[in-house]
Amino acid sequence: MTVSTTASRAEYTGNGSTVAFAVVDTGGASAVIPVLDATHLQVYVDGTLKTKDTHYTVSIVTATAAATVTFITSPTDYTPASSTSIIILRVIPYTQLQDYVNNDAFDAENVESALDQLTQALHQIVDDKDRSIKFSTTIAASDFDSTSETASKITATKADRASKYLSFDANGDIAVSVELTGITFTSTSPSVGDMMLYDGAKYTNSKILSRITQILDSSGNEVIKFGTTGSAVNEITVTNAATGDPPTISATGEADKGIDFENSEGEELLKLASVSSAVNEITIANAATGNAPTLSATGGDTNIDINLTPKGTGELNVDGKVKSINGQSMAQTPFKSNLLLGL
Repeated sequence: MTVSTTASRAEYTGNGSTVAFAVVDTGGASAVIPVLDATHLQVYVDGTLKTKDTHYTVSIVTATAAATVTFITSPTDYTPASSTSIIILRVIPYTQLQDYVNNDAFDAENVESALDQLTQALHQIVDDKDRSIKFSTTIAASDFDSTSETASKITATKADRASKYLSFDANGDIAVSVELTGITFTSTSPSVGDMMLYDGAKYTNSKILSRITQILDSSGNEVIKFGTTGSAVNEITVTNAATGDPPTISATGEADKGIDFENSEGEELLKLASVSSAVNEITIANAATGNAPTLSATGGDTNIDINLTPKGTGELNVDGKVKSINGQSMAQTPFKSNLLLGL
């Protein structure tokens, strides 16, 4: 038997109906990949190894060693689904079972069978080599290393390699390292503003800043610092806005929580409290030259009061002149008299 192809694998794509697949060189001229024994085949569907006589059967034409893999459809249907990857590998055992006895008949078929298996084993090794990471033979010795063993040999034990990276050292030799330096992380589908974020298992695209404690300016000075609270559930949300609408700074998390402002010593400066189902609020407006800024009651109601409530026996103090109350002028008259008139 001649061996007319160096291929040792056949690859197909399932269509949901085809069950029989010839073991031929699907990457070449469809030459037969000779199979001497059905146990020499391994069949994978979408990377999962299947079992002979459970998921498929093998038929071999003795004269040509042409083999066909047929998936079983009954009692259970193992027909490869549409778009699935089907890979049939010829895996030759690295053993020699022929025993030639002195002065015995020298059978040509036995010799050729042994040579065929040896040739197929060499094809298998070539296929494995072609699918392995290797150094190109076109690299000059001076650009490779003084000895190829130094450049390509890994000396670290299993324990030393655990949870490490395979890298190249300063001499260009293979090494095991605990960190990657000078490496550019890229993405297959980046979007504007994406960052590389470690999610506990891998680096992925994200627009979320994780575990940021501060933001610095171009000189390395602090611009914003973020404090932390154990088991926090409430936070600040900053939302942009479309044309005609203002952006928003919101207290988010639990319902009806306000925002507190403190000084550098952690002392309260201003507390903005929240009321459930609120519809009314205070609006502070600035003003152009010659006009006073305004503190207004705004909201969903038509008529809205403003409450100024001192605590305990505290009093309301107005530092400066009161111009009018209820339309009554306070000019050049005692404050108390005009207040009563206004009532």
